Amino acid sequence: YDEKKILGLAIERQGPSMIALAPKNYIIFKNYCDDSKIKLKEVNQKTNKITKDQIVDCINEGKITKCTNMRLGQKNHQMSQLYIEKNGITGIHTKMIVLENQSCCPYMYGLTAMDYSIA
Repeated sequence: YDEKKILGLAIERQGPSMIALAPKNYIIFKNYCDDSKIKLKEVNQKTNKITKDQIVDCINEGKITKCTNMRLGQKNHQMSQLYIEKNGITGIHTKMIVLENQSCCPYMYGLTAMDYSIA
Protein backbone atom coordinates (compact mmCIF):
# COMPACT_ATOMS: atom_id res chain seq x y z
CA TYR A 1 0.00 0.00 0.00
CA ASP A 2 1.05 3.63 -0.35
CA GLU A 3 2.00 5.13 3.00
CA LYS A 4 1.76 8.90 3.39
CA LYS A 5 4.99 10.61 4.30
CA ILE A 6 4.96 13.48 6.78
CA LEU A 7 7.05 16.36 5.36
CA GLY A 8 8.45 13.94 2.77
CA LEU A 9 10.00 11.69 5.43
CA ALA A 10 9.42 7.96 5.78
CA ILE A 11 10.11 5.63 8.71
CA GLU A 12 13.21 3.55 8.03
CA ARG A 13 13.15 1.58 11.29
CA GLN A 14 11.34 2.01 14.57
CA GLY A 15 11.63 0.76 18.12
CA PRO A 16 11.26 1.86 21.74
CA SER A 17 14.93 2.83 22.24
CA MET A 18 17.72 4.16 20.03
CA ILE A 19 21.36 5.33 20.25
CA ALA A 20 22.39 7.55 17.32
CA LEU A 21 25.85 8.84 16.44
CA ALA A 22 24.78 10.60 13.24
CA PRO A 23 22.23 10.16 10.45
CA LYS A 24 22.47 6.58 9.11
CA ASN A 25 24.72 5.59 12.06
CA TYR A 26 22.62 4.17 14.87
CA ILE A 27 21.56 1.17 16.92
CA ILE A 28 17.83 0.66 17.43
CA PHE A 29 16.29 -1.78 19.88
CA LYS A 30 13.24 -3.66 18.64
CA ASN A 31 12.20 -4.55 22.18
CA TYR A 32 13.75 -4.12 25.60
CA CYS A 33 15.98 -7.20 25.43
CA ASP A 34 19.11 -7.79 23.32
CA ASP A 35 17.23 -7.86 20.00
CA SER A 36 18.66 -4.86 18.12
CA LYS A 37 19.50 -3.57 14.64
CA ILE A 38 22.76 -1.72 13.99
CA LYS A 39 22.99 0.55 10.95
CA LEU A 40 26.34 2.06 9.94
CA LYS A 41 26.77 3.96 6.70
CA GLU A 42 29.24 2.33 4.26
CA VAL A 43 30.12 -0.55 6.63
CA ASN A 44 29.54 -4.18 5.63
CA GLN A 45 27.69 -5.66 8.61
CA LYS A 46 28.24 -9.27 7.52
CA THR A 47 32.04 -9.17 7.75
CA ASN A 48 32.41 -6.59 10.54
CA LYS A 49 30.85 -7.61 13.83
CA ILE A 50 29.87 -4.32 15.45
CA THR A 51 28.38 -4.51 18.94
CA LYS A 52 26.39 -2.18 21.16
CA ASP A 53 29.39 -1.92 23.51
CA GLN A 54 31.57 -0.51 20.71
CA ILE A 55 29.00 2.22 20.00
CA VAL A 56 28.71 3.07 23.71
CA ASP A 57 32.54 3.19 24.02
CA CYS A 58 32.65 5.63 21.10
CA ILE A 59 30.21 7.95 22.86
CA ASN A 60 31.72 7.69 26.36
CA GLU A 61 35.46 7.41 25.61
CA GLY A 62 35.83 8.53 21.98
CA LYS A 63 37.13 5.13 20.82
CA ILE A 64 37.38 4.70 17.05
CA THR A 65 36.48 1.28 15.62
CA LYS A 66 38.16 0.24 12.37
CA CYS A 67 36.27 -1.85 9.80
CA THR A 68 37.40 -3.70 6.69
CA ASN A 69 35.28 -3.81 3.55
CA MET A 70 36.04 -6.21 0.70
CA ARG A 71 35.10 -5.69 -2.92
CA LEU A 72 35.98 -7.41 -6.16
CA GLY A 73 37.94 -5.56 -8.82
CA GLN A 74 39.13 -6.44 -12.29
CA LYS A 75 42.38 -5.23 -13.83
CA ASN A 76 43.94 -6.61 -17.03
CA HIS A 77 41.23 -9.30 -17.23
CA GLN A 78 42.11 -10.63 -13.77
CA MET A 79 39.73 -10.56 -10.81
CA SER A 80 41.12 -9.69 -7.41
CA GLN A 81 39.81 -8.96 -3.93
CA LEU A 82 40.40 -5.46 -2.63
CA TYR A 83 40.32 -4.91 1.13
CA ILE A 84 39.68 -1.36 2.27
CA GLU A 85 40.14 -0.40 5.92
CA LYS A 86 38.13 2.56 7.15
CA ASN A 87 36.85 4.08 10.34
CA GLY A 88 33.57 2.31 11.06
CA ILE A 89 32.56 4.15 14.23
CA THR A 90 33.86 7.62 15.01
CA GLY A 91 32.67 10.51 17.10
CA ILE A 92 30.94 13.21 15.09
CA HIS A 93 30.89 16.77 16.36
CA THR A 94 28.14 19.07 15.20
CA LYS A 95 28.85 21.65 17.88
CA MET A 96 29.74 25.27 17.19
CA ILE A 97 31.53 27.85 19.33
CA VAL A 98 29.86 31.26 19.51
CA LEU A 99 32.33 34.17 19.60
CA GLU A 100 31.95 37.65 21.12
CA ASN A 101 30.60 39.18 17.90
CA GLN A 102 27.98 36.38 17.64
CA SER A 103 29.77 34.65 14.74
CA CYS A 104 30.26 30.88 14.92
CA CYS A 105 33.35 28.72 14.53
CA PRO A 106 33.55 24.93 14.28
CA TYR A 107 34.13 23.01 17.49
CA MET A 108 37.65 21.59 17.84
CA TYR A 109 38.67 19.49 20.80
CA GLY A 110 40.61 21.52 23.35
CA LEU A 111 39.79 24.97 21.91
CA THR A 112 37.50 27.53 23.49
CA ALA A 113 36.11 30.86 22.29
CA MET A 114 39.14 32.62 23.85
CA ASP A 115 41.49 30.75 21.48
CA TYR A 116 39.95 32.40 18.39
CA SER A 117 40.86 35.94 17.31
CA ILE A 118 38.24 38.24 15.81
CA ALA A 119 39.52 40.38 12.95
